Amino acid sequence: MHACRATTSRIPSPSTTRTILKVRQRITVRSFFASSTDHSKLLGTAQVHRLDDDGKQLHQYVIAADGMDVDMVRKVPQLHLARLWRESNVLYGAKVVNSTLGSIHQVCGRLVEAALQDVKDGGGKEAFARSTLHGLSEWILKGLGGNTNNSNDDAALETILASIGDSDVLAVEELAKSGNLSKISEEIYSQAQPHWDKLAVEFIKQGLGEEAPLYEASGGVLKQIDHRADNTDYSSSSGGAMALYEFKL
Repeated sequence: MHACRATTSRIPSPSTTRTILKVRQRITVRSFFASSTDHSKLLGTAQVHRLDDDGKQLHQYVIAADGMDVDMVRKVPQLHLARLWRESNVLYGAKVVNSTLGSIHQVCGRLVEAALQDVKDGGGKEAFARSTLHGLSEWILKGLGGNTNNSNDDAALETILASIGDSDVLAVEELAKSGNLSKISEEIYSQAQPHWDKLAVEFIKQGLGEEAPLYEASGGVLKQIDHRADNTDYSSSSGGAMALYEFKL
């Protein structure tokens, strides 16, 4: 399962180009000095669109500025403010396209709500969401290097690391440092995995992941940490791990 999917772009017509420029003027150009009130107003009037992949169980949910019809949103990805993917009953790939609008947690809640409602309307009793954990590896290396403060959060990290045996901590460090996960052996993964699970859960608990708070705020319950699940360009920053959330509908 892919954590993200490219949208095919086409050369826009002159009228479409004018529309893009108007929206960019409202969002991008003004973002340098726009207030939180401006962004709240934009998101408050923005619409959620569902873009279906014909013949497949793949759907993309998109937030776009008010006044954009679904065909325009489908053809011109530059109009997207935020996106979320759903394949069958699994959500993933939440992203804020224009970061000045806010965090994933602040912006993408309506997308999760729409996707979960569609699963429920289709007779589903449960749904799941895969959350990236980018930044987990760097956080672990910070703890291993002793670059922590005297906070309760850092104390929790240090406690977990201190409980790991010498040979296993070397496996955790190798996984955290790896820039190419395909070169990590099964032995290293097996040694690191149980400790990586605990570290990932603590990482989430401290609110350090960008995507996890979105699913938790939408009623998701952390079910497990999946390994070698992240196939994005930033998978090495989490050791390839993703958090799986469950929703009861």
